[in-house]
Amino acid sequence: MLVRRTLQFLTSSSLALVACFGASACSSYRLSEPHRPITGFDPIATGRGRVCVLRTSPMAQAVVFPVHDDGVLVGATRGPSSFCYDAQPGKHVIVTRADEPAYAEIEVEAGRVYWLEQQVDNIFGYVKCRPTWVNDATARELAPYAPPRVLTSVPGRDRLPPALPYAPAMAPFVVPPPAVAIASPSPTYAPPSSREPASSSAPSPAAEPPQRQTTPSVTGTGL
Repeated sequence: MLVRRTLQFLTSSSLALVACFGASACSSYRLSEPHRPITGFDPIATGRGRVCVLRTSPMAQAVVFPVHDDGVLVGATRGPSSFCYDAQPGKHVIVTRADEPAYAEIEVEAGRVYWLEQQVDNIFGYVKCRPTWVNDATARELAPYAPPRVLTSVPGRDRLPPALPYAPAMAPFVVPPPAVAIASPSPTYAPPSSREPASSSAPSPAAEPPQRQTTPSVTGTGL
C-alpha cells in the first residue's frame, strides 16, 4: 500500500511539473491566502450579483488558472482554491485560461450568487479546464476543499484586481437602423422658351404667296 501511494504521488508530481512547463501561467501569477476572504455566503451589496469560482481537483496543482470576466481579470486558482467577485447584473462571459481557454456564460441577477466549478483535465501535461455551473448545495460540499486565494502579483498585460473585484456586464448589442436610400434628384424640365434656338441651317418653311384681293364686278342695266 505504501509503495502504491508513493508511486501515485510521484506520478502526480511528475505530471504537475510537466504541466507547469507547458503552461505559461505557472510563473506569471502569484496567489496567497487573503486576510479577510470574500465568500459566496457573505452579504452582497445592493444592485450586484456575485460569482464564486471553485477548484478542488488535485490534478495540475502547479498550474495557475487566470480568470477574466469580459476582459477584466477577477482572480485565479492554483490547485484546490477558490475566489469570489461581484458582478453587474447582465450577461457575462467568463474565460479560464490554461493550455487552451475555456468559456462559461451567465446572466447575472442582482442579489444572487453563482458557483462555477473548475474541473481539470491533465493529459500528459496538456492541461484543460472544464468550467461547470453548480447549485448552492453542491457548492457547500465543495467549499471546504477549495480555500480562498487572492492574486498578489500579475504579469504586465493584466491589472491586479482589488480585494473585492468587480466585473461590469457586457454592453447590450444595439441593432443599427436600416439604411435609408436617398433618391437622386430628377432632371429639371426646361420650358420651350428656354430651349436653345434652332440652327439657322435648318430649312425654313416655304412662304405662302400673297392673296390678291378681287373687286367684285357689278353688272348693270343700260338706261
